[in-house]
Amino acid sequence: MAEPVAEARLGDSRLPPRLRPNLLGIGAAKAGTTSLAEAIARHPDVFMPPQKELNCLHYGDLDERLDEYAAYFRDGQHARIRCDFSVRYLASPQAPAAAARLAPDSRILAVLRNPIDQVQSHYWHLLRQNLHQPAAVSGPPDLFAALERFPTLLHEPALYGKHLSRWVAYFPRSAFFVVEYEEVAHDLPGVLSRLYQFLDLPAPDAAATPLEAPARRRRGVHPRQGVSGWVCLPV
Repeated sequence: MAEPVAEARLGDSRLPPRLRPNLLGIGAAKAGTTSLAEAIARHPDVFMPPQKELNCLHYGDLDERLDEYAAYFRDGQHARIRCDFSVRYLASPQAPAAAARLAPDSRILAVLRNPIDQVQSHYWHLLRQNLHQPAAVSGPPDLFAALERFPTLLHEPALYGKHLSRWVAYFPRSAFFVVEYEEVAHDLPGVLSRLYQFLDLPAPDAAATPLEAPARRRRGVHPRQGVSGWVCLPV
């Protein structure tokens, strides 16, 4: 499946290089991405639109709205790194091809969390949002009932290997920076140091970029950690 990678490098001329991202944060949901995105945005050479979760590369009508997408990066034309951080991109069937066509030189940043923990945390998050349903969800369902009723919302996003396979089909492995949630939670400075090296960015002034680890909010019974070593790119 190397052909899409070769085709993608030219990009789409309708989206000029300085008006498109060159760093895509693709997820996962409930994996400390908000704290990481805020920390990255403090680097003086990084531009991130004020709105996280643009989700533009996921939408089917993006070609008709390229001017809107470009507008998000207008204030960052002179930044070395322009980041679109949208966790929906990881599981999106459309986003990898759209990214390869419209932002072909992007680096891909993924934060992955133990899938059991991720599903439970995502469950509580979605429950507070009525599981994204237009009508009130009766019950509400417990975690296992919600997994049966709403597998696309809860189970599908945690299938990391399946989703990363789509991204690897369009971008070389050297373009990926994959980190575990626990690293972000417990060693954010270390994660940022490695990420800046990956992006060829100088280390920022620590005094000007205070860091804050992701907040831990316990909601309900937290499952035990799974087996270590589960984070990997597909072979």
